[in-house]
Amino acid sequence: MGVKFDELDKKSEPKKLGIKISMGQKCEGVYALKDRNIDFILVVSVTSQYGVNYFIEYLIKTSFDLRKEPVKKTKMTKKKGSLFGSNVEDIIWKGDMRLSQRLNMDYEIKHKILQACSRKFKGGIVIEPDPKHGYTRIKTNYDLPSHEIFDTIDSIARYIKSGI
Repeated sequence: MGVKFDELDKKSEPKKLGIKISMGQKCEGVYALKDRNIDFILVVSVTSQYGVNYFIEYLIKTSFDLRKEPVKKTKMTKKKGSLFGSNVEDIIWKGDMRLSQRLNMDYEIKHKILQACSRKFKGGIVIEPDPKHGYTRIKTNYDLPSHEIFDTIDSIARYIKSGI
């Protein structure tokens, strides 16, 4: 994909970054990106009674004092054509009013995600602010993202860094 990165120590680096790994979770890898809006990528495994699930967390250093009101969690929801159909016709962002409004108006992001939904991209995208540690997390299911999805997540990170 042409992404330059450095692999960091997965045992000590999350603690240095202030990233909390809860019980049942394990950090499988930490990567620092170069020349991107995304600062770090975390690969996390979550163990449950049903097995192990993997997730990717894209971390963006964020200055939360740019806004007066607190930033809220934002989720992407998929709208399907029919109750039994599997084709995704639209995506809608819900949560933080300013961020979801900006993402809903960005037709390039919408188009790229809709294209990916028709091929391989499963699950969704959740944006969670973590003001205590100074990061915003963009969470997805573990799937090696296509170049388009990675660029889309980087575009979302650009909006987050701008303070929206």
